[in-house]
Amino acid sequence: EELATWLHERFSGTPVLVNSGRSALELAFRRMRKRESLLGRNRILVPSLICPCVPRKIVKTGFTPVFYDLDENLSASQEDAINAANQDTAGILFPYLYGKMTGLGVLAEYCGRHAPVLIEDCAASFLLSDSSGVLAGSRGDYAVFSFATGKTLNAGSGGILLDRASKFD
Repeated sequence: EELATWLHERFSGTPVLVNSGRSALELAFRRMRKRESLLGRNRILVPSLICPCVPRKIVKTGFTPVFYDLDENLSASQEDAINAANQDTAGILFPYLYGKMTGLGVLAEYCGRHAPVLIEDCAASFLLSDSSGVLAGSRGDYAVFSFATGKTLNAGSGGILLDRASKFD
């Protein structure tokens, strides 16, 4: 309960503590499936450099993964994600690869105007902030954190889904 309160105070949204980041990601996709505003939208955009479990979770939950490129800094490209989006796009997954932080304003604004769900994959960026001081996980409709071995904060296992999207449906 203390951890959930702490997370809510820093990130807003409803924190859901789960056994892994993968489970948190799957839970986000399952919640998206239930949203009326996403009926008929079947594509989840995901960068071409990503853990293979991510496209598996996309397929498992009935969506189709569509890949977009990285930018010159080897971060997920907001521009390529926007260019790949269309009216069938249910969501755009944006990971902070290798803990590299980048401002997410352009993509967040696009999603706000065109209605695809923005999912921040913060598996490698818990409590990291961009150059403006914005914490990873602060802008998306959903934010996913992982505490497995090799992550920013290593607890051996565990994950969190921060849900800011449920209030809209």
